[in-house]
Amino acid sequence: MQSAVDRRFRMLEWLTSRRKVTIGELMNKFEASRSTIERDIDALTRYVPIFTQRGKFGGVYLPDNYHGYQRFLNSEQETLLRELLFRFSGKQALTIESILSDFARPAVAASISKRH
Repeated sequence: MQSAVDRRFRMLEWLTSRRKVTIGELMNKFEASRSTIERDIDALTRYVPIFTQRGKFGGVYLPDNYHGYQRFLNSEQETLLRELLFRFSGKQALTIESILSDFARPAVAASISKRH
């Protein structure tokens, strides 16, 4: 069984990459009850600008300008991966795209997703 600290850290990483999730998605992803997820969110809001909204279009959000603990590729790494992306296809191209999606600075990640 994972500790609350470990779960919260992983939750923050996942939220940082997705920007908006629902409580239900968090419950499924981390195999935890609603009350556990709500306690985790409450604990994280003490250190991270997490916002919640109830209702049909509600969810758990991070502001667009928050990138927290996410590490980014430097510009040389991003350039190399973008060049390599056009040399590969299939599974290799998908792997490179996933690296760029996960670790490129937000502007670069957005341009990659527009490609498809």
